[in-house]
Amino acid sequence: MFLTRALIAFFEFFLSAFVSVLIVYVMYRIFIMANRDYDGEEEIKKGNIAVAILTAAIMVSASWIIQHALTNVVNLFKMYLTTPIHQGTDLWHFVLFAFSHMFVSFCLAVFTISFSLRLFGKLGRRMHMGQELAKGNIAVGIFLAGALFVICTFVSNGVSSLSKALMPQPSIGTVQVMK
Repeated sequence: MFLTRALIAFFEFFLSAFVSVLIVYVMYRIFIMANRDYDGEEEIKKGNIAVAILTAAIMVSASWIIQHALTNVVNLFKMYLTTPIHQGTDLWHFVLFAFSHMFVSFCLAVFTISFSLRLFGKLGRRMHMGQELAKGNIAVGIFLAGALFVICTFVSNGVSSLSKALMPQPSIGTVQVMK
């Protein structure tokens, strides 16, 4: 039993470490390239604090969403190790389930963050938030970061539930109640 718990803990640790680095890199790349109002990398190099705040908020928000998917993956791994299902199911099925959870959650995180930023861009049309960020308006960076935090805090549980609903779950067998 100790060996199983230790194996699950190591799996969770290494998966979390790998995914955290992946989130930082991929989310940074996606949102730097997707921004049309300014060159995010160049603004950060110039010391634009507003852009840096928003970029950091994007990565933190994505991590909140994807962290819930990690819980689903770890639970799948626990199920694989602790139930007799693994006797009839190949390991690659569980790898496929885990990968699909992570992929769907990642796509939903990108969509949620993009949609939120675009929505606030439209709502603040008179303010021209992208241009204000390019000018270094820290208040706009903090405002957008706060909006992302609030939205992603509420959406993260929904993304987890949606990924469980959309992705097939392994069966651990049937229970016969009465003959």
